[in-house]
Amino acid sequence: MNQKELIKIIKKDTWWSEECPGVPLFCQWMRQFVEQSRYWHPRLPKAIFCFIKKDFIYEETPEKQKIKIWDYVWRRSTKNWSYQTKRYLAWRRLVVKIEKQTELFDKETKNLTNFQLADSFSRFSDLVRDHWRYTWVQESADVFSTEVLPGLVKNELKINEGDKLNEIMIVLAAPRQLSFMEEEYLSLLDLAIDWHSAITKIKALNKAPQKLQTAVVALAAKYIWLLSNYREGHPFTPAAVWEQLRYACQKKTRRDLKLEFNSLKTKLRRSSIQGAIVLRKYKISAKLRSIFKLLAWWAGWIDERKRLALKANWYLEKYAAEISLHLKRPLWQIKYMTTEEAVSGLRAGVMPTPIELAKRRKFSVYAVVKNGGRVKDEFITGRKAKQLWRTVFKDQSREIKGQVASAPMDALSGVAQVVLDPHRDKFISGRILVTTMTRPDFVPLMRRAKAIITDEGGITSHAAIISRELGIPCIIGTKVGTKLIATGKLVVLNLSNGRVIIK
Repeated sequence: MNQKELIKIIKKDTWWSEECPGVPLFCQWMRQFVEQSRYWHPRLPKAIFCFIKKDFIYEETPEKQKIKIWDYVWRRSTKNWSYQTKRYLAWRRLVVKIEKQTELFDKETKNLTNFQLADSFSRFSDLVRDHWRYTWVQESADVFSTEVLPGLVKNELKINEGDKLNEIMIVLAAPRQLSFMEEEYLSLLDLAIDWHSAITKIKALNKAPQKLQTAVVALAAKYIWLLSNYREGHPFTPAAVWEQLRYACQKKTRRDLKLEFNSLKTKLRRSSIQGAIVLRKYKISAKLRSIFKLLAWWAGWIDERKRLALKANWYLEKYAAEISLHLKRPLWQIKYMTTEEAVSGLRAGVMPTPIELAKRRKFSVYAVVKNGGRVKDEFITGRKAKQLWRTVFKDQSREIKGQVASAPMDALSGVAQVVLDPHRDKFISGRILVTTMTRPDFVPLMRRAKAIITDEGGITSHAAIISRELGIPCIIGTKVGTKLIATGKLVVLNLSNGRVIIK
């Protein structure tokens, strides 16, 4: 691609950042962001830039185009709600196909030839990519709910920015179903309540009663994909379950755990009542009601999407490990290939050199651009990649201000700790968790955090939803929190206006 044209594209828009541990093979969604037009907006978006540095992905997408996508989809959905339901049902059929493909791979893994492995991986990747074409559109909700929605609510209801504004948005955009993390936590609480005395007294799982050991192993197996991310498929082990049980029982009495269990079981009913009260109290217009209807619908779908993404990442790890054995290449090299390159390696022995893959890992940008209906993609390394990076990030703000997602109090101060990877960074209980964005593998840390600050996210984001479930303060969408806050610094969170002050 022409470097000048890429810089011109970048300068036309403000870019929405999403950052997380990630590698190209696991990020099956990069090209699919642009290809979502197959199911949603017919022309947008037109570009995505994914900067890759040492197993970390900085995904940059155009803010204005995302808002246009939201507006287009919302208007179509308002006119005919089947615009949503037809796509959702088609996606659910796709989920079934993906699950069947993974079951087949589990049965055949050890007996596959290179060609058979290539065919299996290609089928799986095609299905996962189509999953992202259906669901990437929901990313536009983060930009809309951060940049546009607060102004709409404020202007219509004539209320000042602060607690009331956040309360209205949070209550009305709440999902109408329990998340899979809540379902897992209910199972965990159930075990903790039944075995509280034994768990408190016994340090090691192998010393626990056999019935408890069996239950722990079963819970870990059911959610084995739970802690995976976009870099590697981490298993949710019995040891991890036991650690969570021990922490819960040591911190809370059996009675407290019962209260928490019952509160979670009745959450949806309470949420429905809160929503009805807000609608009556503020006399919200039909337009705003339709906006919140779509946000709430997507909040539930986003959770289902996350569940499938984690399962897909777990199997991508297994595929990558198998491909590594067949090609006799280190696992990290396989993960820095595209699907097509890995398949080509299996079928014809043709793939990128170790030097090229090392360049991608050190620093590169994967650029995807739509021009005249055609989608082009390319890895860019070296000075050209650095030039694109500077162009995207040159105007970053030095102010730390975001959107309040959870405010059980007016203000709070504490010691900050920046965590980019929960599997590699040890978090100290009671600190304020600062990260780019949270994912399910962050939940054990979130439960031990005093508060949460994220660079990214809207009111339907993972951090926003989980922080409200946990009842801890949370400010999302600061954009620069991880860049300006250092671990060990004392920070003050103003939970009325979303500002963060470093002392």
